[in-house]
Amino acid sequence: MVKNRVFIMKRWCNGQVAIPLHHEAKRSSLSFGGVDAPTDGVVKKDKYLSEGQDTFSPLLWRGVAGLPDWAWDLSPSEGHDIFSPLLWRGVAGASLTGRGIFTRPKDTLNNFFLKYGEPGRSPLLFYYIMLVIFLIFLSSCDLTSGKRHNENFIVITANIYAGEYITKDNPILITRSISVNGGSLDMLLVDDALVTIQEKETEISCRLRFFIDYKSGAFGYYDPLESILVESSKTYVLTVKVQGVAITAETTVPDEFMVLPNAGYTTDGNATFPSMIHKTIDELYPIEIKVDKQENIPIFVEYYCLEDWPYVMYVYDDWIGDMGPATEEDYEGIMDGFPRRNTFYATAYPHIDENGFVITVPFSQLNYFFYGEYRTTVMRIDENYFKYLYKSEGYLHGGVQGGIGYFGSASRITLYTKIVKQ
Repeated sequence: MVKNRVFIMKRWCNGQVAIPLHHEAKRSSLSFGGVDAPTDGVVKKDKYLSEGQDTFSPLLWRGVAGLPDWAWDLSPSEGHDIFSPLLWRGVAGASLTGRGIFTRPKDTLNNFFLKYGEPGRSPLLFYYIMLVIFLIFLSSCDLTSGKRHNENFIVITANIYAGEYITKDNPILITRSISVNGGSLDMLLVDDALVTIQEKETEISCRLRFFIDYKSGAFGYYDPLESILVESSKTYVLTVKVQGVAITAETTVPDEFMVLPNAGYTTDGNATFPSMIHKTIDELYPIEIKVDKQENIPIFVEYYCLEDWPYVMYVYDDWIGDMGPATEEDYEGIMDGFPRRNTFYATAYPHIDENGFVITVPFSQLNYFFYGEYRTTVMRIDENYFKYLYKSEGYLHGGVQGGIGYFGSASRITLYTKIVKQ
């Protein structure tokens, strides 16, 4: 299980650091900054990235809007206009946050890997090369956020899930922004807030209680009586009162969905996991979700490897030989758990087939980095969380009034599988 970790939010406020806490496509179309595009692996710059947009690809590398023309010419082979440095672990504010990997065709990636990497060397070298390119780009361009803040803020970091209570495994996290010029981490924690959550339609509400587990590092506010079961399609209001400040946020939980039967996955975490040959995943075992209507739907997928370091091996052994991460941090980054934990998010438009309205999750094969057992969580997320993820200054668009961060919701289904070579 991914333990709660403190990480610095991806945008900087002037003199302040906002620190939320990290918790543990048949042919759908994806939305690139609001423009639908087919998932055929090729993205045309002029068609899908308009001036001023703050999102680009289905991998949603934050902050790529306004890239100079030369950035489009980094592709190692002709005929692929998709933005080349797709292995950057984040772009906004030079943060290192993984949001997926390898959308380009395999032959293009292979050529690039052979050009810049050597068999037997860590694939992280590849990331560092891309980071250097990016830092050069940063030195010549202004990617700083527009509005700057000097105030201290209350930071909300929370998702609630359909069919679940607000428990210690998924608490509401409340922290403070602290100064980057001498702020103390003991000022980060907010343990004295009055926190309530209300189901808007029925006005049923409950008070959440603070807890902290010094052994695991987990903390936050939860519903000890499990008095409110979160339901899809309902709206919930979060109210936080602390030191004379009132913060409110509201989210409407997305409708539930179903994952179509798939021989490569099971929903039973206690069963023997079915196996998938890595190179056949997208062809033979695509994740397909059935939804209730044909409209743009934000989705989020988390791929989490259940194997322990150092007993893990990269799936890219055709290029680098049989090897695994050199260190535990190479396997599970301190900031975001990458590449052990990898995420993908996009807006998808369902296609219609005999099953009804269906979204095929793209790029799954490229998001499994290691051989072994995986937990794959598929989510239909609300607008608050989606805007927080992809917008520039996303912490201002997460539905929080009187503070910053996000109060989102989702319907989710967890799948289990085992990735094998052959």
